[in-house]
Amino acid sequence: MTENDFPALRSAVRGSLIGRTIAFLATAASEAASSASSTRMIASQANEFRGLTATEAIRAGAIVLLTACVAIWALSGVVPPYVSTAIPRSLFLVVALLCVAAAASSKALAEHWPYSRLRRVTAWLRGA
Repeated sequence: MTENDFPALRSAVRGSLIGRTIAFLATAASEAASSASSTRMIASQANEFRGLTATEAIRAGAIVLLTACVAIWALSGVVPPYVSTAIPRSLFLVVALLCVAAAASSKALAEHWPYSRLRRVTAWLRGA
């Protein structure tokens, strides 16, 4: 689909009340996000994360994923079964254990990454 597939429809939507309302809300949200302190905080945290070494980045990513898995596992007991995910609770614990192993061996993972099959597969998928 190209940008100008339906020019008449696009102009009709832009001129409608819903189109103008959505455009106004999108503009207001983008202006608010650009000046919000939470946006600046997220940007500074992202800059700090980019400055990490490979070992520190692996450890930080493993800890974040570990925290998410434990939180999901703990909260899944509170959520009613008919609205919870179909993923077994034990899978979250297995992923959490893998994250602990990754955090513990982050130095070895960073050292062996350039020679790993996984790196070659991801490079191939990216087309590099």
